[in-house]
Amino acid sequence: MRIEYFFDPVCPFCWVTSRWVVDIADDRNLDIAWRFICLRIINEGTYNEKGPEYEASHSKGRELLRVAAAVRKDHGDHIVGDLYTAMGNAIWEVAPPAGGDRRSHLATFDRHAVAALLASIELDEAYADAMTDDRFDGILGDETALAFERTGRDVGTPIITYGDGGPSFFGPVISAVPDHTDGLQLWDALVEITSIATFSELKRSNRDPLDLPILRGES
Repeated sequence: MRIEYFFDPVCPFCWVTSRWVVDIADDRNLDIAWRFICLRIINEGTYNEKGPEYEASHSKGRELLRVAAAVRKDHGDHIVGDLYTAMGNAIWEVAPPAGGDRRSHLATFDRHAVAALLASIELDEAYADAMTDDRFDGILGDETALAFERTGRDVGTPIITYGDGGPSFFGPVISAVPDHTDGLQLWDALVEITSIATFSELKRSNRDPLDLPILRGES
């Protein structure tokens, strides 16, 4: 099955769900097309209420997505998955900075840091220049709009499209990556549910805290 995975690298829920999808991809013969959904675009006009730290975080996400868009333009979807993995490991799978939080850690992702991430997966460090290149904002906006066209608004990240022209849903939102067996069971259950044309939503707001090193203070 070909799926489209819409991601923003600064969303922790999106990161956890992506690790589950990557883990079960081979066993379920998934061809993952990595698409962009930009929280900075989604939340435009709301930052007076949410505070400057959210705007800074989401703006950093847009910078990182610009880099991903530049890489995808030249190298295709699969290398974007490798880049997202490198970004996510550096953002989420680390201990928080002393006296700081995940947003202050995110602020350290300047051009030098992004260039190092690119080099770690054998990509040209010059792609880091795209961080400040707003010419890529068109594709970010187009793919964000595409995701919402498929799901409707008032959802977040991630969004997954199941199959070519298949249904699209927000989530699943999971607090931790399930073990491999449970992950396969979760995937099979979702495919079954999403195949029902009249199915729309299944949700609860009570959930366990996110299990990520940067949020629990472990490396």
